[in-house]
Amino acid sequence: MTLPSRWFARGLVLALACGLLACPQDPGGGGGGGQPGGGAPPPPAAKPALGGNTAFQTHGSTDDGDDGNGAATRYQTPARQSADAQTTATSAPNTYRDVAARVQATPGPNPTRLAITLANSKATSTFAVAQAIRCRLVVSSAGSVSLTSGVGDYLVVARVRTAAGPPVQGADIQGQYAFAENNANPRQLDIKRWGQPDGVMANGGVVLRVDRSNVFLLQPGNYTLEFELTTNGKADTNAALDIQAQVDLL
Repeated sequence: MTLPSRWFARGLVLALACGLLACPQDPGGGGGGGQPGGGAPPPPAAKPALGGNTAFQTHGSTDDGDDGNGAATRYQTPARQSADAQTTATSAPNTYRDVAARVQATPGPNPTRLAITLANSKATSTFAVAQAIRCRLVVSSAGSVSLTSGVGDYLVVARVRTAAGPPVQGADIQGQYAFAENNANPRQLDIKRWGQPDGVMANGGVVLRVDRSNVFLLQPGNYTLEFELTTNGKADTNAALDIQAQVDLL
């Protein structure tokens, strides 16, 4: 599947998630229609405008397992990629709600250990809430995974913090997905979420997942949205993962 097709598939999943989930609003005060002496109900609280003061952080590492083929490498903000021969890592935080992380673990010609690679992308941003509102975080993740005598995984995390720093109760969602070749059919990959079976996919195909937080309350005030994706690969032949993720406050 081409990269545009993968992004289209991911967008489709996100659209489905958004269509199925409504953001329950805080009822507020005032009399309801039909009640004696009551007026019209207050308008629903507006969804807060996200994406203020967006900042990105990145880090990663690459080691092809062959000390005679160049040293292992690392990178951190502002750098976004590194390579040790054919073992590569790339961080791609694109917007406050859209991040990607790509890795390929391929051993050098004379390895003494497995090739290992990691890429991390993190976006932080601020937003203000004018009227109390109940919402939930919805994260969609998608991308290609290809393994040959290798394993891979990714972790996606979204949370809302108050301006003072502590996280908002319930405003935290994390999804961890691991991939390994199926013992009976290596053309298929077994998927696990937090160590528990979570389906199968074609080796070299596309994984699509949606994670949702519980409903939580945002009181009027200022908040920070944190969104982070970490992708890992490990192999004695090859492991390639190209993962993208998006977050919404619904």
